[in-house]
Amino acid sequence: MFFGSELLCRTVLLCMLTSAMMGVWGVEQPGSSVLQYYPAWVHMMNHHFQLFGVSAAPLCKLNM
Repeated sequence: MFFGSELLCRTVLLCMLTSAMMGVWGVEQPGSSVLQYYPAWVHMMNHHFQLFGVSAAPLCKLNM
């Protein structure tokens, strides 16, 4: 297992735990990120969207 995938697994679990406690979370990604292709992330986001609907994961882009 690569360090990156272990860290990503922990990130997914923390996001799931935060969602279960009705918390708010955000993940910052660089433009070259492949997070949206990681199976555990895709699974979590699909279920998150099914549970919380259209406002489940709004995208915020800050122009700084």
